[in-house]
Amino acid sequence: MPVAAHFKNHKCPTLARRQLAAGSAVGMTCAKLGEAEVLAAHGFDNLLVANQVVGRRKIERMVDLARRIQIKVAVDDPLQVTEIAEAASTAGVTVGVLIEVDVGWGGAACRRGGRPWIWRGWSTGCRGCGWTGSRPTKGTSSIPTTSSAAPSSRGWPSTRPSRPAS
Repeated sequence: MPVAAHFKNHKCPTLARRQLAAGSAVGMTCAKLGEAEVLAAHGFDNLLVANQVVGRRKIERMVDLARRIQIKVAVDDPLQVTEIAEAASTAGVTVGVLIEVDVGWGGAACRRGGRPWIWRGWSTGCRGCGWTGSRPTKGTSSIPTTSSAAPSSRGWPSTRPSRPAS
């Protein structure tokens, strides 16, 4: 499975370039928009901003990046998609959106009553946004540390590490 390595692990463009050259990553994930701007200035052209980009000025900065690189952002509210779509379509660019999905730890789209498959249909109709997928929230995308990952109440495998019985 292709991985976008997280820049926060080292915050070093040289090490990030080595990760890409080694084939261990297909792009870089940034916690904040500012990190994406740093990597773009160093020639990286496939970036994901894992935290929501909110507010007119930050969205404008992200749209500016989309003029030069492939940029994606995690969203957890339809209003974010609307605001990003308006700014991006006005600028004639596309910003990729990954819809955050609550996989059982709380937060994000499902908890707020949204359904990612409905969001997908809606977000693909927003000019300026390109639906690029979904992602679990709160670090739940990690691989379970044991083979006893039980299904969650939503039918998805739990990614919480098993705790020893007390």
